[in-house]
Amino acid sequence: MKGMRVDFSIVILMVVGGWGLWWLERSGLFIQNLGQLSGLTGILLMAANFILAARGKWLEKKSGGLGRMYHDHHWIGATAWVVLLAHPLLLSGQYLGVSVVLAMRRLLPDYGQYPVWLGIGALLLMITLLSITFFAKWEYQKWKLSHRLLGVTLILAGLHVLLIPGNLSGNPWLRGYLLLVVGVGIYAWIYRIWMQSTAGTKAEYRIKKIRKLGENMTEIIMKPAGAGIRYQPGQFVFVDFDITGMAGEQHPFSITTGGGNGELGIAVKNLGDFTGKMMDLKEGTRVWIEGPYGKFAQKFVKAKKQVWIGGGIGITPFVGMARGLTPKQIEKLDIYYVVSERKEAVLVPEGVGTRVWVSKERGRITGNEIAKEIEDLRERKIMLCGPKPMMISLRRQLEELGVKPEDVITEDFALYGDY
Repeated sequence: MKGMRVDFSIVILMVVGGWGLWWLERSGLFIQNLGQLSGLTGILLMAANFILAARGKWLEKKSGGLGRMYHDHHWIGATAWVVLLAHPLLLSGQYLGVSVVLAMRRLLPDYGQYPVWLGIGALLLMITLLSITFFAKWEYQKWKLSHRLLGVTLILAGLHVLLIPGNLSGNPWLRGYLLLVVGVGIYAWIYRIWMQSTAGTKAEYRIKKIRKLGENMTEIIMKPAGAGIRYQPGQFVFVDFDITGMAGEQHPFSITTGGGNGELGIAVKNLGDFTGKMMDLKEGTRVWIEGPYGKFAQKFVKAKKQVWIGGGIGITPFVGMARGLTPKQIEKLDIYYVVSERKEAVLVPEGVGTRVWVSKERGRITGNEIAKEIEDLRERKIMLCGPKPMMISLRRQLEELGVKPEDVITEDFALYGDY
């Protein structure tokens, strides 16, 4: 599908393939068909979402980076939620013209109809877990646990679809297709939670140096214990520190080192329970690194004229990119480091001119202010990383000033909410 990201293309093909096989054996009333189709669509979207969540390197590379994939993952999950909610309502709605009681009985079947109860259990569990995912403000590990339990929903929903009488019993092709897709989705869920740590996808590192940067910022430099990962400056990794109270807690961080000597650095700002614990790390601590991920690195931006804008901890990918630069890579480079107070500017990129923008002194940074200082702004590639409201606002302002939308590149800072 030309112009569409690979992850979306795969999801659409999976759903359309199921629709085509269902169409061969469709029967019943229009509203009944809609109910069946909504249930089929929902379970296919759920399975596809677990496949995306497995963080496959090839898929990430072809889909514009993990940040974009997570954005797609969120909306695919929301769509699955909606169509699965519609599934029982549509199936019971076909009986409303006969009797309201009969319609209600379709929602609450007899005790012995266990395939239907499997579907009800899957739906209730999904509503609970996705409500937590979308709306709850839990600490990261509790939120992550609730998200992982969604795999149980897929298992229950798969059993419901395969055991309940209906179109599947007379359509072995659709039955086989669902078994394959749901099976792959369940495998992806199991792999992501239990198998990935032993599948050779994580590299072992040791903390070499801990640098205190200001009151609430620390840079941690790690060296590989064996074969380290190969990364480009500006990418990010998932980090798991092997110490009591933190082991098994995997969080994403941008890489702050340039990659020349095999070392890997991250910057940590004390924003919560997890990052607060990290202030007590010691040299020699074992660390597991998964990655790298992301397509924000300067390798993927070939323009000779660039502007980098980092808000708060969003400066971290630019620190690594600056350390990995050679003089011939970029002819013109202007960097903005946006902080609330001047004392927060503790991670200024090295070796390049950086404009520190202090909001309490100058107000919020705007496209107009940047244009006053950079005359050829419309000829530049502009890279943004920081709080989402800042990126959305600046993108809109820059486009109003004539900067082409494709020349504004953003990193999804929401992915790094655990900094």
